[in-house]
Amino acid sequence: MEASREWLRKEQRILALLHGPEPDYDQAVGLLDELAAAPGARKVCDMAALYSELADAYAGAGRLEEAIVAKQRALQAGLRSVPDGRADIAEYLLRLGRREEADQLFATLAEEYPDDVWLYNNAGMAYQAAGDHEVALRWLTRGLELALATGDPEGLVAQLSDLRRESLAALGRPCDDLERRADSFLEEHDRTDDPDHLDRYPLAEHQEPGETSLLPVGGRQRVQPAVAWFPPDELEAALARWPQWREVPEKRSYEAHRRAVQNALVRLKELGQSPALAPIAVDELVEWARREGRDPSRPESVAAYAALISARGMAVPWPPGRNEPCWCGSGRKYKKCCGGPAAGRPDMLP
Repeated sequence: MEASREWLRKEQRILALLHGPEPDYDQAVGLLDELAAAPGARKVCDMAALYSELADAYAGAGRLEEAIVAKQRALQAGLRSVPDGRADIAEYLLRLGRREEADQLFATLAEEYPDDVWLYNNAGMAYQAAGDHEVALRWLTRGLELALATGDPEGLVAQLSDLRRESLAALGRPCDDLERRADSFLEEHDRTDDPDHLDRYPLAEHQEPGETSLLPVGGRQRVQPAVAWFPPDELEAALARWPQWREVPEKRSYEAHRRAVQNALVRLKELGQSPALAPIAVDELVEWARREGRDPSRPESVAAYAALISARGMAVPWPPGRNEPCWCGSGRKYKKCCGGPAAGRPDMLP
């Protein structure tokens, strides 16, 4: 048990080193190597996710060769993501000017995953960022056509359409029939996505892992979901106060917690709701629970407190824009953090 806690402390230290105001990549790599060499650590820590975090941090700092090596190690450690993690490597290659290698890798991925709309989305963004709007347009067109043909299960029509219009404008071309089809699809979706159908979802008494609370709002019979979120310092305080939480996979570390919160948010959005984040301060939760005669460590208590935060108008809107800072506090853009495709696919989360 003590070894497991030490490994988890190292995991948290690695994340802090990578995403702090002054990242220390060398120290983070050293701790990662220690975890990789420790028997049993892989059963406690998500090494694939940690190496992927390292790759993202390197990429954000422009250290792309190192980002490629880190992403390769993540894949070797069993990284599961949508699109395949090699799509990030292709992006890094493109940014390095190694165009032929990037083109070949993206083409290989398209052959292996012809129905992965996330791949087309990511490739389109990569080529767009590289200034090649002609190639970006081809990828985005394939992605948008696929999303429309399948009914947009990934919720990407709006983003693909926005990106595609950027490339069309950059090329001096007008919106075309595909964009008109996207507009019609989104208009129809808006009409049928009536929030009043949410009447069938009752107030929850016990909800995990995101502690989602549903509240009537505006005197109407509709619900406003609020997903409880413990910022890093507050989660650390909660784990110190309630050590039993370390046995809950969704709370054993901030990395696991933020993934669980994103998972809950995505699931609620798939149900047609408009969820928000309810930041939890442990001391305030404990004081509220004392007044209410509740056990603050219970999921239903956290859910009820999240509902109160939402009712007071203190919840944080979600999702942020794809180029805005991520809600989790990593300092990275949302599209490169919790809003990345793996985070948006609950079935792909470890």
